[in-house]
Amino acid sequence: ENLAAMGIAGMVGNQIFFVVGVARTSVAHAALVIATAPVQVLAMAWLRGQERLSPLKLAGMAMAIGGVAALHLAPGGDAHGATLTGDLMVLGCAFFFALFTVVTKERVQRYGALPINALGYGVNAVLLLAPVVWWSRSFDYARVPAVGWWMLVYMAVASSVVCYLIYGYALGHLAASRVASFSYAQPIIASLAGWWILGEPVTLSVAAGGVLVLGGVWLTGKG
Repeated sequence: ENLAAMGIAGMVGNQIFFVVGVARTSVAHAALVIATAPVQVLAMAWLRGQERLSPLKLAGMAMAIGGVAALHLAPGGDAHGATLTGDLMVLGCAFFFALFTVVTKERVQRYGALPINALGYGVNAVLLLAPVVWWSRSFDYARVPAVGWWMLVYMAVASSVVCYLIYGYALGHLAASRVASFSYAQPIIASLAGWWILGEPVTLSVAAGGVLVLGGVWLTGKG
């Protein structure tokens, strides 16, 4: 049971493929490809005997993907800069996330979410130290404003450590596909945050996509 390899796949593999892939494709394409992660989770969980495939669960997944499509491929959506390479990299990100979810599900009740995440982040810190030092050798850290450092702290603590702990805890109490399906809510949360913080309009496509996404998450949970 190689917990270190699982942490590498779920954290290093997931994040690196995401960053590299997004740089080579459009936001619309990336969002749709990322939306395949819960579907991959369901397929892997079924293959490993964790879950069964039900018509309701499959319908919920399809409905949620339709909601993401409504959000990002509505008229006026920007697909500029999309490439096959970028899409495949983001697909790799979704694959690593799905693999991490399914394998964690099998081990979290035995080891607990905290040890799994601590080992994963520890191994990843060691592996990424040299590349980070190399890539940032010409970067002027003194030019980073205070708000930039606070944003870094937030990303490291809240959106990474805390979220992974919550995710691991949820995997210990719910089916893997049900936990993963809640990632479909991210476009909704991002849209609402954009409206609240940045003043971006909530369009008809956003509203329709939100209904489909939340409806799909509900159906998946009921399945």
